[in-house]
Amino acid sequence: MSVLILGKYYEHNTTELGLSFNQITQIRLPPEIGQLRQLRYLGLSNNQLTQIPPEIGKLRQLQRLYLYNNQLTQIPPEVGQLQQLQCLFLHNNQLTQIPPEIGQLQQLRELYLSN
Repeated sequence: MSVLILGKYYEHNTTELGLSFNQITQIRLPPEIGQLRQLRYLGLSNNQLTQIPPEIGKLRQLQRLYLYNNQLTQIPPEVGQLQQLQCLFLHNNQLTQIPPEIGQLQQLRELYLSN
């Protein structure tokens, strides 16, 4: 079975999804992203995203999440459920705070928040 995300179909067992530099101008990443539960890498940098859906928390295998160079104003607290997450790149967005749940990420080794 496939999942439709931003006009393209992806298999449920997809482990890497790179959508950086795609000029994604949709305000919000679709909640269907949460159906790709085998994802280990999600690259969405250098787009125009302003929101990430709470369904991001369903990606329990995710190790690398690249959201830099977007227009994000907040990160959902569900990101704290990503217990395998090692790299979280959030720099160059419009964030004024990050959820305290990020402190629950025991595997997190790299966190970038500049600008």
